[in-house]
Amino acid sequence: MVTTESICSGQTFTWLADGNTYSASGTYKVTNDGCTADQVLNLTVTPKPDDMVTTESICSGQTFTWLVDGNTYGTYKVENNGCTADQVLNLTVTPKPDDMVTTESICSGQTFTWLVDGNTYSASGTYKVENNGCTADQVLNLAVGSKPDDMVTTESICSGQTFTWLVDGNTYNASGTYKVTNDGCTADQILNLTVTPKPDDMVTTESICSGQTFTWLVDGNTYSASGTYKVENNGCTADQVLNLTVTPKPTAIVTNETICFGAVFNWNVTGMTYNTSGTYIKNNNGCTADQILNLTIKDKPTDIVTSKTICYGETYYWPVNGISYTDSANIKVENDGCTADEVLNLIVSSPLTSELIPNTLLGETCHGEQDGTFGIQITGGMPPYTITLNNINGVYQSVIDSDYIFSNLAGGKYIVYIKDALDCIIEQEVTVEDGVSLKPVAHINYACENNSPANSVTITIDQSNNLNEIDYALDGGAFQPDPIFKNLSAGSHTITARHLNGCVENTESFVIDFIQPLSLSLTNAELNEITATGENGSGNYQYSFEGSPFSTNNKFIIYKSGTYNVTVRDQSGCTFTTSKYFDYIDLCIPNYFTPNGDGISDYWGPDCESIYKKLTYTIFDRHGRELANYHYGQKWDGKYKGQELTSGDYWYVIKLNDPNDNREFVGHFTLYR
Repeated sequence: MVTTESICSGQTFTWLADGNTYSASGTYKVTNDGCTADQVLNLTVTPKPDDMVTTESICSGQTFTWLVDGNTYGTYKVENNGCTADQVLNLTVTPKPDDMVTTESICSGQTFTWLVDGNTYSASGTYKVENNGCTADQVLNLAVGSKPDDMVTTESICSGQTFTWLVDGNTYNASGTYKVTNDGCTADQILNLTVTPKPDDMVTTESICSGQTFTWLVDGNTYSASGTYKVENNGCTADQVLNLTVTPKPTAIVTNETICFGAVFNWNVTGMTYNTSGTYIKNNNGCTADQILNLTIKDKPTDIVTSKTICYGETYYWPVNGISYTDSANIKVENDGCTADEVLNLIVSSPLTSELIPNTLLGETCHGEQDGTFGIQITGGMPPYTITLNNINGVYQSVIDSDYIFSNLAGGKYIVYIKDALDCIIEQEVTVEDGVSLKPVAHINYACENNSPANSVTITIDQSNNLNEIDYALDGGAFQPDPIFKNLSAGSHTITARHLNGCVENTESFVIDFIQPLSLSLTNAELNEITATGENGSGNYQYSFEGSPFSTNNKFIIYKSGTYNVTVRDQSGCTFTTSKYFDYIDLCIPNYFTPNGDGISDYWGPDCESIYKKLTYTIFDRHGRELANYHYGQKWDGKYKGQELTSGDYWYVIKLNDPNDNREFVGHFTLYR
């Protein structure tokens, strides 16, 4: 049995007779037994046809739609099955030609019509007409040329002249700017014309003396009269002017001179010397005044006499001859004929002297009493005398005879000024001894003698004194050399200081306080704390606890029960000791608390802890988890991180952290809710 089949290139055929698949042309056979016909397969594989090629060309920017697959392509291929030829499209895109550029140039103000688009342009720029992909774009590069700069002609003419400008053929005679405007490619023409004004007159000023002449070189003429003469020139040249002045002869110059008797006068006008009164004349030409001299001879004045009396020891300077004189004299200075002779009649008085009157100089007793005194005796000079103290320009007192007594004086240095009838003044320095300045001051001192209150008063005196010259008395009693008084009775007192010169001065009154014996009380207002309070004595208490160093601290902490000794000391050094038994209260640790907000046992923490300021404690749950850390004064509210904990037992570790009691407590307590 023969089966004939045909398949396309690339396909396969499955033969049911043997179940095989075939892909190549050939004859295939299945041989059966004698009762069954053999099976034969004639298989033909048809080769694939050649590609069907389509060739197309389009312009740049265009597209081509291929009907084979309906798509738009460049160059592409569609593959078919083995019995059908593949379709191939060869597509060529022609590139767009280069732009066609037109370059044109026009003048400013002109226009250009572009035939490509029919438009007219007047501004520089690049203009473009875009065509399809197969046709080149058209480009116009248009340049509008700038108008050239103005052509400027600058001319200058003289006043009265004209100028013909070849550019426009016009004639001008006035200053100005003239313009011819041309088209855009040609520069405008400008004429700057300046008409120079005629210069100012050139003036010549001349002066001649009366009787003289002047020849002017400008016109060659000679002139002898005052006037203004002018030569006129053309527009560019100044006119010439002559101002001529004929000066009249000046009035005579008169010189008036006076000379002393016996002198001569040399007149520099003539160079001659004259010694006789009179009028002398010198005649000059027309431009110079005549000179006249009026000369007078003076008589000599009478003598000038200076009479002067000076004090002994003074010097008189006579400015007439510049000499100083200290002795009586009669002097004459002879001067020239115009000046009087000078005469000096000088008299020098006898010496003015003074001295202390014996036994009248007495110093001040006590400072401030002003009971000092001294006397002055005056001799020489010219009586009567006057006297003053310390101020040379002060009020002077008359001196009877020659003695004067000063009294009621404070201690110190004085200057006595003495003046006689000739106003001659001498001075004498006198020192009155200062009065004693005791200034006694009482200094009270409270002390302790035999552990009992005592007192003493020490008197200090101004350092200017010698203490060996002073003694002292208490409350008007007997004087003693010792400035210290002991154990004065309570109350007000005064001490008197006395100097050997009789000066007596009291201290300000002072009060001695009554001081009771020192005492001490002990209390325990605070838990496990002793408070000591000093009483009486002299105050400023210090305390010693169980023999410790004294200090101002009066509170003491105890760490066990017992009898304690405390000593108080006052500022005078007296002491008092007392003893007292005190109970120690140990730390109180509650066994439970009930944080239910009823105000009773709502918080847990150690009590009786007031002396343990550095106490700390930690709370744990039964698993050992740390719940809270607290220090002195704080309590636990039964919460952990803000959440209430359940009822049950909790543990604590308490540390006192005290250098005198460093115990630790470990235990548990119960929280009830």
